[in-house]
Amino acid sequence: MIEIIAVISALLFTILAAYENILCWPFGIFSSFIYLAVCMNVKLYQDAFIHVFYVVMGIYGWWIWAKKKSRNNNAISISILSTSKRLIWLLIGILFTALSGYFFYQFTDASLPFLDAFTTVFALLATWLQARKIIDNWIIFIAVDLVAVFIYYYKELYLTSFLFAIYTLLAAFAFVVWNQKRKAFA
Repeated sequence: MIEIIAVISALLFTILAAYENILCWPFGIFSSFIYLAVCMNVKLYQDAFIHVFYVVMGIYGWWIWAKKKSRNNNAISISILSTSKRLIWLLIGILFTALSGYFFYQFTDASLPFLDAFTTVFALLATWLQARKIIDNWIIFIAVDLVAVFIYYYKELYLTSFLFAIYTLLAAFAFVVWNQKRKAFA
């Protein structure tokens, strides 16, 4: 039952975020609290950590979206990373994935430490970009969500695996919506 509540709340977060609705953030915070416990229970420690980060980023995203909107009567505008910044973030992501995966492989009983590291590191990056309304977040989330489908299925968290399959589709949809808005206001 707790996984069902987390799935519904997480879906509401993603749908509302796709439409740039600030109410996405409370749903994201709530689902992150629930998934923190779920991930600890199945020994996905890095995934558990990311849910703590999601709570913090949920508060930050909520604050920055509200602040930008109230400051100039306009929501924070959607932007895109330059090619050089994409490359830098990709290299940083790969490095931290390798380091984190190795650490959890060597020093814990973590399950799937390198895949868990990949989804954690790149989801951290994507979440930061999402809070700043940088469209590249959706591309990263598509890759992370596809890997997460496998991880959660393997861990027999079938509802969560299904959630991440839906996330993949929603991330693609959100990318299209944000890209259309970005081009309309460019």
